[in-house]
Amino acid sequence: MSVYNDSFSIPVSLPGKATLPLHGVKIVAGDIGGTKTNLALYHATRNKLELIGETRFASPDYNSISSMLSDFIKASGSISPDRICLGVAGPVIDGRAELTNLNWTIDSDELMKAFRVDHVGMINDLEAIAYGLANLGADELINIREGNPLARGNMAIIAPGTGLGEAGLYWDGK
Repeated sequence: MSVYNDSFSIPVSLPGKATLPLHGVKIVAGDIGGTKTNLALYHATRNKLELIGETRFASPDYNSISSMLSDFIKASGSISPDRICLGVAGPVIDGRAELTNLNWTIDSDELMKAFRVDHVGMINDLEAIAYGLANLGADELINIREGNPLARGNMAIIAPGTGLGEAGLYWDGK
């Protein structure tokens, strides 16, 4: 998989896709922010990602991610997810995140137990955006300043929102 621009591409490794069971899994994916949270339910197989449903929540209306996830799962027809994948607005250390602009602590082990899922993946939201770049084609990118990109150059992502996030992709030679 590669990140594309008009004149260069960067291969990005996305581990785990090959280990999906043939029948697929149900995944709750979320972008967790201080102001809003977007949650989506997908059916994922090795070859296809199918959106089942999605909802936007006002984060301050909830006292925890667990209560929000419970409401989302109920609204999605009580389909039990096999995995949960979250991009959160704040640092993630050893499977725990303290959100920068919301009084929440998210613990992946607690979510695994509460929702009886096989796996909870959690990374910083801007790190998630950096990985998401791998799925964009050249026609989905907007050039805001002409330059001379390197064929195997690095990329930076900066996103002002409730806070200011940043992430990067670097070329490691592979």
